[in-house]
Amino acid sequence: MDNTYLFSTRGSSYELARPGYPEALIDYLYGELHFAQAGAIADIGSGTGKFSRQLLERGNRVYCVEPNEEMRRIAEQKLQGYTGFISLNGTASDTGITEPVDAVTAAQAFHWFDRTVFRDECRRILKPGGRVCLIWNLRVPDSPITEECRSVFRQYCPRFKDFNIGMREDSPEIYEFFGGREHCDKAVFDNPLRYDEKRFVERYLSSSYSLREGDPGYEESIRRVREVFTCYSRDGEVEVPNQAICYSGTLSRNNKEQKGCSWK
Repeated sequence: MDNTYLFSTRGSSYELARPGYPEALIDYLYGELHFAQAGAIADIGSGTGKFSRQLLERGNRVYCVEPNEEMRRIAEQKLQGYTGFISLNGTASDTGITEPVDAVTAAQAFHWFDRTVFRDECRRILKPGGRVCLIWNLRVPDSPITEECRSVFRQYCPRFKDFNIGMREDSPEIYEFFGGREHCDKAVFDNPLRYDEKRFVERYLSSSYSLREGDPGYEESIRRVREVFTCYSRDGEVEVPNQAICYSGTLSRNNKEQKGCSWK
C-alpha cells in the first residue's frame, strides 16, 4: 500500500489524540539550534499540523508539506489564521518548495520516507548550512501500560509489530542519513502523555496498524483498549511514559556533514 493512504480515514483521530511536543524541545530548537534566526522552515510529512503549529507560534514562515488530503485539509482549517502558514500537497521526495529554506523538520514522519531521495530533496531546498531535524515522540517501551497495550495490539492488529518499530531510538538509519553518529546532535526531553478514555481509544484508532470499523475483531479490540484504560486510570486519566527525541545535523554535497549553520 502507498504510505500516503495509510492514514486516510484516521485524520480526525490523529488530530484529537496524537500528542504535541514539549516546550523544552521547541526552546531547544529556537535556542541551541537557532531557529529564532530562521526565516522559512519546511515541515515535511506535517500531517494535521501538530508540530507545524508550534513553529508558526514562534513567528516563522512554515511550508507544511503533506500528501494525505484528509490530514492536509485538517491542518488548513486549523492553521489558516497564521500568516506564515503555507500548505503544500507534496511528498518527502518532491516537496514542491521553490524557495530556499533555513531548516527542514520531520516530526513523526521520517520512517515513512525514502531516505536517499529525501536527503537529495533536503539538499535541494536547504540554504547552505541549513539544518535537518528528525523528531519523534517515542513511548518508553518497558512501562507496564505500554506492555499491556502491546499485548492487546498483537492479538487484534495483524499489521502491528511493536511500538516505535517505524524508528526506534538510535536506529542506524538515522545516523546513516546524517553520514554518521559524529555528524548528528541528539536531544531527549520527557513528554509524558495523559489521556482520558475517549482520547486513549482515539490514540489507538489513529495508528496505521489499527483496525477500521467493519474489520473482524474491531469491536472486541476497542473493548480491550477500554479495559486497559480502566486498569491504569487514576481520576479519569492514564499516563503513558513517553520521550520526545530530536536528531539534527547538516547535509553537505558530499554527504560529510558540517555542524553549525550559516544563518545563526
